[in-house]
Amino acid sequence: MKKIFLLILIFASVLKVQAQLPVTFYVQGDADDWQLFMSEKFILDLDMGGKVVVITLTAGDEGYSNTAFNGSPMAYYLAKERGGVYASKFVADYMNTPYPNTYTIPTAQTAVITGKSLVKYVYGNPNGIGSVVNYFLRLPDGNHSGAGFPGNANKSLKKLKENTISDITSVDGANTYTWAQLVNTILGIINAERGTDPQLWMNSANLNTAVNPNDHSDHIFSATAAQEAVAPLLWIGINEFIMDHSANLAENTNNEPYEDAAGAFNMYNWSLIKEKYPSQFTTTIRAWLKKEYKHKPQPFW
Repeated sequence: MKKIFLLILIFASVLKVQAQLPVTFYVQGDADDWQLFMSEKFILDLDMGGKVVVITLTAGDEGYSNTAFNGSPMAYYLAKERGGVYASKFVADYMNTPYPNTYTIPTAQTAVITGKSLVKYVYGNPNGIGSVVNYFLRLPDGNHSGAGFPGNANKSLKKLKENTISDITSVDGANTYTWAQLVNTILGIINAERGTDPQLWMNSANLNTAVNPNDHSDHIFSATAAQEAVAPLLWIGINEFIMDHSANLAENTNNEPYEDAAGAFNMYNWSLIKEKYPSQFTTTIRAWLKKEYKHKPQPFW
């Protein structure tokens, strides 16, 4: 009888774990941000058996909008987008032992969130454990200062937040957002993907300019939108990461996290090289990959 009771308790515990799949959100400006600044945390979330949801706000198009160049058949932003998806696939594969190679290759699908038709990729176990979901809003690259690029009518997230422009349209022309609509769309994605876990975490850039000065405008204003979206939600904790400024800080990861980050970034970079775009594996990139600075996480309560 005791053995039967013990089995029932174990079964009930398994059901509880399955019902409360931990879901972690990453809200970022560009498709390579998590690989450069948050990869160790990203990998840990998958290793803990959770589902990771990445929300990438800009196309990272560097002013080329939806065009191709360098003789490539693929638009620059699409090569970056595919690179982000395959970087997350790479990590999900080696965190799910044994290497499954049985999941469907991630392909673009459409998800309607708050009336916006968003591009979504899903990869991994159908039960969500160790899986990665990518959303791409494809908004114009704002340039480092937030001035935007002439190819995108000089629009940026910074200008949208500061109300010097009234709205911003994705580079594929699919959606137009006011600032309030952008914040609401991020919240809509969170509600669509959160499951039943009562406590979740969101990861984004650090907004404290004293510890993260001179960061890229798209990092700052992606994080601003994300934090505004979750501000009323006490069941979401926030991890803030130092991004561009980490180039000025000491190396603080050992060989294994560096190799993992480099492997993930090289999958992203492979997508660019494959489509005849220049490699982005620069000296600066190498320096960022050896550092990860999470600053003062905000608790659930």
